[in-house]
Amino acid sequence: IAEGWQEEAAVNWRWGTMTLAGFLLPAVFDNAITWMSELGCVPSTTGEAAAASKEGEDTEARAVDGKPSRSKGRLIAAVTIGDFFHNLCDGFFVGAAFKSCGTDFGWKVSLATVLHELPQELADYAVLTGPGVGLTPFKALVINFLSGLSVALGAVIVNASEVDNGFVGLLLAFG
Repeated sequence: IAEGWQEEAAVNWRWGTMTLAGFLLPAVFDNAITWMSELGCVPSTTGEAAAASKEGEDTEARAVDGKPSRSKGRLIAAVTIGDFFHNLCDGFFVGAAFKSCGTDFGWKVSLATVLHELPQELADYAVLTGPGVGLTPFKALVINFLSGLSVALGAVIVNASEVDNGFVGLLLAFG
């Protein structure tokens, strides 16, 4: 991480900022999704709930399959966005391993990434197809596949960029 910065303070504030950003960004996204769903940017009602709102009933209290439809949209968005950024950081790790440490170590990091992704992706699939969300298996697989492509995106970003190891270290601190 210290490569490129001579002062200890320059290293510490950059590393600390990236580490805090990695912790706080999910909360920022959660709040943004909540705010967008309250504004109506995220679909929050079905036909039945929309009809109920015309009659003056509280749409949040009306449930579809036992859960308010707004929370379904929030859950889908949270799983998808969280998985996207998690996989993007995994791609940063894989790309940094291939770029800085060689092919042999890169394949080892790739294997470790695949092995830790399997249970996490199965959990995402279970959440998306479970009673809280109720997506069809095909839709859940498509969402998981699309968010999984961010691993390749992260590896491409690290390998295609001409940045020094200090910046790669900051990306790793973020992840």
